[in-house]
Amino acid sequence: MDTGFAPVRRGRASDALLHGAPRHRCRKSPERVVGCTVAVPRDPYDLKVLRGSRASEVPRPPPAGAPYDRIHMTAGVRRIPAAWLEQAAPGAILLLPGGGTDYSPHDAALRLVVEGPGRACGPFTMALSFMKLRAQRAVPAVIDLPEGWPDAARVCGTELGLADVVGGPYDPVEFVLGLCVPDCVPVVVPGEGAGEGTLWLTAAGADPSVAAAGFARGRRANVLQVGPRSLWTEVEDAYRWWDRAGRPDVFDFGLAVTVTDGEVHQAPWHDNPQRELPDI
Repeated sequence: MDTGFAPVRRGRASDALLHGAPRHRCRKSPERVVGCTVAVPRDPYDLKVLRGSRASEVPRPPPAGAPYDRIHMTAGVRRIPAAWLEQAAPGAILLLPGGGTDYSPHDAALRLVVEGPGRACGPFTMALSFMKLRAQRAVPAVIDLPEGWPDAARVCGTELGLADVVGGPYDPVEFVLGLCVPDCVPVVVPGEGAGEGTLWLTAAGADPSVAAAGFARGRRANVLQVGPRSLWTEVEDAYRWWDRAGRPDVFDFGLAVTVTDGEVHQAPWHDNPQRELPDI
């Protein structure tokens, strides 16, 4: 099943992904199904268009053709929908831009193999970037400073630089930091020179956490942290672990996904599925 595909590319990708199996296709936007349906008779592939308005409905109850041997997604996915594993056959392959976190807007290609009911596991294969599913797009960070800031903040310093924890578009450091430090949103306020500025870190919730690290040329960075989580400490610990591990790339990591009573649990791993990431 191809999900979210543009009609002009669906046949080619179906051929590469499904290797002759019956093709099914689900549009995320029901209002756009009509145009897709018109295009099907002009395509040499026997495509069936399925209607589903959200990623968690592909659609439900399971449509004709399920369980599927292949599921292909062409939008960035932060959380694997439970329905995808429920509608996948044992040994099925799911190929998608996954692994996206709040720390970076980018993704990584993820190849999951279904190991049993509600269980799938596989590696990230390359860095890339896709538009996210509508329901999973990040909300712009709001830095809500607590009363008494900065006097109530915990103060520390760091030898790291801004470039150490804020990489380029496909730099693995942001990908790894996002896996190790969940629900942490960075906001960079640039300074006047290269490597200068303030890195704000936020984690929303009933009791939010905020950290601010100020970087200036020739000076040791100063860090302020407030809330139940010491976000900068978590980010620095994750960076130190990644550095000690030899700075592994995106394809050295993977994801194990389990679904229990409709709840999805995602556990990233390093080198092999038995080596979960350290508890930062």
